[in-house]
Amino acid sequence: MDKYRMMAKEYGSNPSVRCRDCCNCQKVPSSPNSRYCIAFGWVEGYDCTWSTERFGGCGLYNHPFKALRPRHVPLAEVYLKKKTTNPQPDVEQFKLF
Repeated sequence: MDKYRMMAKEYGSNPSVRCRDCCNCQKVPSSPNSRYCIAFGWVEGYDCTWSTERFGGCGLYNHPFKALRPRHVPLAEVYLKKKTTNPQPDVEQFKLF
């Protein structure tokens, strides 16, 4: 699902404002020209950057997301968790009976 639609579905939309002006829109540490939304989250291996010029804000515009935690979790942590192929090595099984 598109990240913009996901945010609008979860938090509503606010087309009269832009993400770039929101308190939840932060700079990506490794790339100062890119931004990410705290409410959407950051997961390695996925494009979590936001094009703040093209799209309007969500319903959380200037409502600090950190104040909503722990009840609310960033959407990327819920929907975009990486699927690990084999997180632990196979363990030898023993027959007990």
